[in-house]
Amino acid sequence: MMTLGTLVSRERTRDQMPFQPEAGSDVVDHVDHPMVQGFADLWNSKRTGGGLPQRADFTTEDFLPWFGHVLMLDVVEGGADFRYRLIGTHITNFMNRDLSTRLVSQCDYAGARDNGLDSLRRPLVYGRPVFRSGRVVWSVDQSERSYTSVHCPLSNSCGAPEMTIGVVYFS
Repeated sequence: MMTLGTLVSRERTRDQMPFQPEAGSDVVDHVDHPMVQGFADLWNSKRTGGGLPQRADFTTEDFLPWFGHVLMLDVVEGGADFRYRLIGTHITNFMNRDLSTRLVSQCDYAGARDNGLDSLRRPLVYGRPVFRSGRVVWSVDQSERSYTSVHCPLSNSCGAPEMTIGVVYFS
């Protein structure tokens, strides 16, 4: 398992570093889901000069194709944790709960919290969209469902990552 210290130490060389998912992680190098890939393409279109886009670079209209699937997280303490800022209705309906304003570290993810936090840190370190794909237990009937997502870093006015934005789709 990759720690925050390991990820942060790699930050200085992220432009030269090839992205490599780790065994046992839900992080993947690409996805075939057109809506998830489309959101990553939108994020890339907002980059200027190789830097990270800011939240202000996106309009509400930009998100129309993904409404209900958007997930925004505030970076807490440089990536030690994340706070749910916005969770789309398709996500909250699927999860049968709304975690808005809660810290990821405070949420019960059936033992997968540390892996999830590691995955959420990767956009900050790599400075690019990070795709995730895997299986999750659906809270309504405890059946397993698949998910595909992308998480993209957004910066503050000084260029430091302050938020991630992405989309999540469940089967």
